[in-house]
Amino acid sequence: MVKLESFRKPDGKIDYEAHRKAQLAAGEVCFKCGDHIIKLFGEDRLSSGPRMCASCHELATSAEAVSHDSQVRCPHCEHIFRVDAEDDVYTDGINEIFCPDCCEKFDIETHVSFSFTSPALAEKKEAKTE
Repeated sequence: MVKLESFRKPDGKIDYEAHRKAQLAAGEVCFKCGDHIIKLFGEDRLSSGPRMCASCHELATSAEAVSHDSQVRCPHCEHIFRVDAEDDVYTDGINEIFCPDCCEKFDIETHVSFSFTSPALAEKKEAKTE
């Protein structure tokens, strides 16, 4: 595993760009989308190097409808691209999008989910006994 501490500069700051490049070279993050790749037991013995995560691999190889957290595939030219915030496709349901490569429009299905973090529990006050 590429350790962040190994990229500390003499001034104490971390060289995040060099760290990310080392993670890519070691196959710890997907070279397509940048998501972390979870290595399975015994996988350290396999050859390392730039790799794709399972989601990107499926997006690139499957002819079926495929889900991905940050990228879509054009059904016309097969170009895979990242969805940008300005694409206005972040509402649940069917959304229309244009391929930046072939300029064809197509529909994607967006699934929006939320996660909530609750604060830590407050200290319990001892009940007074009289």
